[in-house]
Amino acid sequence: MLDLECDDLVNEMFSTFFAVVSDDHPENVLSSMQTIMIVLLEESEDIREDLLLVILSILGRDKSNTARRLAMNVIEQSAGKIEAGIKKFLVSSMSGDKPENSQIDYHEVIYDVYRCAPQILSGVVPYLTGELLTDQLDTRLKGVGLVGDLFALPGTAIPETFQPIFSEFLKRLTDRVVAVRMSVLEHIKSCLLSDPSREEAPQIISALCDRLLDYDENVRKQVVSVICDVACHALNAIPVDTVKLVAERLRDKSLLVKKFTVERLAEVYKVYCLKCADGSIGPNEFDWIPGKILRCFYDKDFRSDTIDSVLCGSLFPTDFQSKIELDIGDFLLDCRCSKRCRGIFPFGRRIRMGMPLRPRRKFVLL
Repeated sequence: MLDLECDDLVNEMFSTFFAVVSDDHPENVLSSMQTIMIVLLEESEDIREDLLLVILSILGRDKSNTARRLAMNVIEQSAGKIEAGIKKFLVSSMSGDKPENSQIDYHEVIYDVYRCAPQILSGVVPYLTGELLTDQLDTRLKGVGLVGDLFALPGTAIPETFQPIFSEFLKRLTDRVVAVRMSVLEHIKSCLLSDPSREEAPQIISALCDRLLDYDENVRKQVVSVICDVACHALNAIPVDTVKLVAERLRDKSLLVKKFTVERLAEVYKVYCLKCADGSIGPNEFDWIPGKILRCFYDKDFRSDTIDSVLCGSLFPTDFQSKIELDIGDFLLDCRCSKRCRGIFPFGRRIRMGMPLRPRRKFVLL
């Protein structure tokens, strides 16, 4: 049909397929639509720009899932035929020279093409890297958002051609603008939560540890949040030494960061208790956490009732209360030389007087 110069008819047919396709259609109907489109593309000498735009206009997370899936399948099966056209469109769009009257969001095109045929995007890697390095803040933020979304896709390994982009993405953790650093942290969390054992995890965790000393308190707080969120999701995914670096934020100059770190370490320890109970993790790896929290009584910035509430309500799983005994009374008596520790004596007495029983663990005061 394309060789017979029925271009408008072909464009209309593609548009009609995308408009009417539905999950309600039988599988053979969907397969026939896809086959017809692929055959037309493969047998044509050149892919006209207007036909390519019909296909690309269906891509995007805000589009119909069925039509979008059909378009992605067509692109995947005809990658060799339409690669040059897609690359030309993307390069033009990223250079500020979009086709006239085009409303296509090229970031959404990149996102969907990355999912179905990432090899097509090898030619736009330098342009994506350029977006991460540009002085224009809005463009840099959008670039970080796109790249972060790509790397957070579950079950998708980062292609070798995208490794330079990944390295530059991590470097944005040192961006001069706080908003950019915060955006990278949010996407890094998604990356690790989608696949905690991914090949790049050690590189990501190392970059996170460096930002625990960021000059902005909100960034430091967010780093603590990311590491603890991942640890609570998959405790073995975060090295113990990394959690110990997080615990150093208990001495942070910012009270906001210190209080937040206490709360998050308590959550990590609670997960650890549950893992020990079901035998999925060995004992003693995180037994030092309660001791770190208790040392906060020596910090004048903390109110004793703040730490007391953590010890009473946040540190141990609630279903442990009727099973195990917490040997904290002796520890508290050993601390009687400190006036600040006397504030938690009532907590020790409550346990001695028959309050709900909890895990029998010695606190390691480091």
